Amino acid sequence: MALTPEQLFSLEHTPKINDLTLNLLKEYYEYYLLNESYEYTYEDEYNVAHTIRLAFKVENFCHLLGIESIVKHIIKDRELSEYKGLKGWENICNGTLTFKNLRATHLKKRFKDKKNKFIFFFLIPHLLKNPKAVSFRNVKVTGSGTRIDCEILFYSEYFAAYIHLGIKKDVEQNCYFPMSFFVEKITPSKAGDKFILNQDELIINAVTAPLSMEEVAATKELNE
Repeated sequence: MALTPEQLFSLEHTPKINDLTLNLLKEYYEYYLLNESYEYTYEDEYNVAHTIRLAFKVENFCHLLGIESIVKHIIKDRELSEYKGLKGWENICNGTLTFKNLRATHLKKRFKDKKNKFIFFFLIPHLLKNPKAVSFRNVKVTGSGTRIDCEILFYSEYFAAYIHLGIKKDVEQNCYFPMSFFVEKITPSKAGDKFILNQDELIINAVTAPLSMEEVAATKELNE
């Protein structure tokens, strides 16, 4: 049976994939991230202080979960818009885009490759309240490199894995938005820090984050 957004937020372990639905993750995104903004003050590698604002948009959701990449090169290019951006969001809302669609036989392996994104997605609001951060340069990633495109990479360790949220500035809106969400498991043979190593650390001195629903309720009780 699928969880509620509140139950998902309160979990002290990773959920099972069968306890999740795409609509639940969409509701969770609405409940805890969408239309909220976070403010961070940090020092860069030259000890220069910066203050940035981070916000989330509907259009980011499908991309953060990698939904388009599950079907890319399998469906016709003209149909890709159904799995990304605003159209993808609308299709989740009206029930035409579901895990059942993405777990079809010809997509099963790709869905499995993205499973960690779905399972660890609930940790993003927790990460944002107390992140570690680096100034990210993809050319510094060891091995085969990466196509990850972001300016700042937030990360932290949860449940034997590093979760990462890459953000980039929209100059016109003078605000940062999420560009990438990914998970690196920690195993006996893998440290999970591939995308953190060799990057310049940013020291976060202050975080202004939205109140959780529990904190809002507690505040109301104190004021009554």
